[in-house]
Amino acid sequence: MVLRGDSALERTELARERTVLAWQRNRLSELTVLLGITGVGIVVSRFYPEYLFLGGSVVFLALLGMAYTAHRYLSLKEYCKKKNGINKN
Repeated sequence: MVLRGDSALERTELARERTVLAWQRNRLSELTVLLGITGVGIVVSRFYPEYLFLGGSVVFLALLGMAYTAHRYLSLKEYCKKKNGINKN
């Protein structure tokens, strides 16, 4: 829906904001999935001692993925703050 007085620049800026928010939501969804995978690895290593190495490997890889995803999420947030002038020191 386009209101009167809206310029193409304003619509473009709103589209960019929606894109950034969707990107951040996707990163949070990735973190949720990786947290679930970490839980599965912990359960496997706790209740199935014969698969201790497998459970530990799953936990390690999931935590590695979480760290990478969190880094991407936080770096984009900082970029957006600097771009919008929110993070002025």
